[in-house]
Amino acid sequence: MHSANSDPPNVNDVSGWANQFSVNHPVLADSTGASYPLITGGYPSYVLVDQNMTIHIKDLYPFNPNTAASLITE
Repeated sequence: MHSANSDPPNVNDVSGWANQFSVNHPVLADSTGASYPLITGGYPSYVLVDQNMTIHIKDLYPFNPNTAASLITE
């Protein structure tokens, strides 16, 4: 995501977006563009990132909750 002016997002941009769409889970902002090489070009793209910020799947589309659940560890 970018800000309304196509600038890198900040905390206010991300929290505003999450509130607008009633998102009730953590949302990450990539203000440095580090994820750009991982974007597959499709929308929506679902990237599975664990608690240590390790990317496990570059694009989990179509989203499958069983696949996501099997990759989540405590």
